[in-house]
Amino acid sequence: MNRFLLFSFLFYAFSPVHAQEKTQNIEIRYGNVFKNDEREIPTDIIGHDKNGYYLLYSGGRFGQKKNKSIRKFSPDLVPAGEEIDLIPENQEGESQTLGIAQFDDKIIHVWSLTTESSKQFYYQLVNLDNFSLEESALITEIKDEESYIHQAYNSFIISPDRSRIFLLYSMPVKKGLKAKLHLKVFDTGFREINTEEYGIPVPDDQFSIQDLFFSEEGEPMILAKKFDSPRTLKEDRKKGYQYMLYRLKEGQFQQIASIPIGDKHLRILEHVFLSDGSLVLTGFYSVKNMYAISGVYFSRIDLKTGKTTTKEHSFDETFYTKLIDNDKKKARISKRLKKGKLEAPFYLMRNSFRMPGDHILLMAEQIHTFTQNFVTRFFHENLALVKLDSKGNLAWSNQIAKKNIKTNVGIYSSYYPVKRNDDLFLLYNGNTANLGHRTGHVANSFAQNGRAFIATEVKNDGTYKRQVLATREEMEGITIRPSLANWINENTLLLFGQDIDNLKNQRFLKIIFKP
Repeated sequence: MNRFLLFSFLFYAFSPVHAQEKTQNIEIRYGNVFKNDEREIPTDIIGHDKNGYYLLYSGGRFGQKKNKSIRKFSPDLVPAGEEIDLIPENQEGESQTLGIAQFDDKIIHVWSLTTESSKQFYYQLVNLDNFSLEESALITEIKDEESYIHQAYNSFIISPDRSRIFLLYSMPVKKGLKAKLHLKVFDTGFREINTEEYGIPVPDDQFSIQDLFFSEEGEPMILAKKFDSPRTLKEDRKKGYQYMLYRLKEGQFQQIASIPIGDKHLRILEHVFLSDGSLVLTGFYSVKNMYAISGVYFSRIDLKTGKTTTKEHSFDETFYTKLIDNDKKKARISKRLKKGKLEAPFYLMRNSFRMPGDHILLMAEQIHTFTQNFVTRFFHENLALVKLDSKGNLAWSNQIAKKNIKTNVGIYSSYYPVKRNDDLFLLYNGNTANLGHRTGHVANSFAQNGRAFIATEVKNDGTYKRQVLATREEMEGITIRPSLANWINENTLLLFGQDIDNLKNQRFLKIIFKP
């Protein structure tokens, strides 16, 4: 069945007629609007080759249904009318895609299926030369008779050189017992290389894996929270934990360092490797409310010796008043700060980048939801940026105003960061009324007037400038989903958008950054 109807002539797709140079550094190219005849949306731009582009689609208005498929688009980014079903809608149990990636002429899809008493891991191999499902098989199955299966941890990760695929999962255990992690390693044809088992060093209910990543030598590493007592929701809001850094090697959790955080909340730590091979963990901390921030945390670890150097910087009055133009509000903020009662609410750590000179740029976004009368509003608002040097000294801090407030859906909000040399570009749905904003009222990105797709360029010194990439009129009513993006090459970013009011209308957008 043909799922798509084109709204415009195919030969115009991404032609010079549709290209616009917005600045000296950025060029925009618009794809044709096409119509999907079912209520399904893409959840991942997987990749591309000489034959076209490949997207993972999921059923439902928000992609919440079980059915998943791979759709093929032509090199001109119009629907090719070809599709491979991966997970059917009538699949029993709870299905979840753990990872999907392209390796040359193949796409590998790894997913799990959870029932009341078991969890199964599957892989699927798609041949792109003839666009067909080449293999589909069970990887392994976890069975549990006492219904702890939903507590099992699992993660899918690809080695930095893209030569190996790692599937890490835990076996569920009773509370108070030590769990085991299983690590399966595959090549890019999904042939198993080896399987290893690791005993978690502390009881499972006092241990929470936060991040799985690779050292620069390609060894898997785990960052975890170790709680002082059995972990419950109530205790999770307390401060009784420390971070632990491990190397997975020779069947053991080899501890590299413990990172104490003292009497504060540190919800998320992001990792960055410096040029000398040392590891830096950074994040935003709070003293009173775990859903707020009041300062920045820095920990530098020598991976050979485990020596750890930490620094903290609390935010000053300038940071808290950065976006405020009312003197009375500033005075109240100053008074609360002096009494130790002030924190910036709802900020969540989002990104960290290694910048030139081994400087580190941290980003947080103000995110929360509010539900009333069965209606939920999604808030993705201001951005906080902090730059540190390689020793953890504060270079500068800043806030950038943004206002994404949308009812019932959050997929059009937030931002996509692009690091280019010394600068950072933040791509998001904004409002033309905010182009020169520094303080005061902020217009909602989804207001009736002024909608536009915006790039905010953050310079090396923390100053910034907003620019319009595409207006609502130029996008023909389509709104970009900032988190749905993939790089075509080192200079070209592919983005995807939909009509919020009629999500069957969809299109692509290319952003070309000039070298």
